[in-house]
Amino acid sequence: MIAETHKNKRERNKINEMAIINTRLCLRRDTTANWNLKRDFIPLSGEVCIYTDYKRKVNSDETVTLIPGIKIGDGKAYLIDLPFVGTGDVDELL
Repeated sequence: MIAETHKNKRERNKINEMAIINTRLCLRRDTTANWNLKRDFIPLSGEVCIYTDYKRKVNSDETVTLIPGIKIGDGKAYLIDLPFVGTGDVDELL
């Protein structure tokens, strides 16, 4: 019982040593048609914008699956000009 108590105390101390940050992460999401209407929109650096109806071929039999397209803002470029995550060009933004 004593060893268990010390173990519990160590666990409580670990929790007390961790930083707790209360925050909310907001992601912008919309359809491609609506994003295209916002041609002058410049997302903040690190801001995530999701295309909810982005389509990508995933199978050799030409079937298409809806996959959200994701762009990450750099604070300078218009959303329309940013590359989608996973195209290889986005690495320089991160």
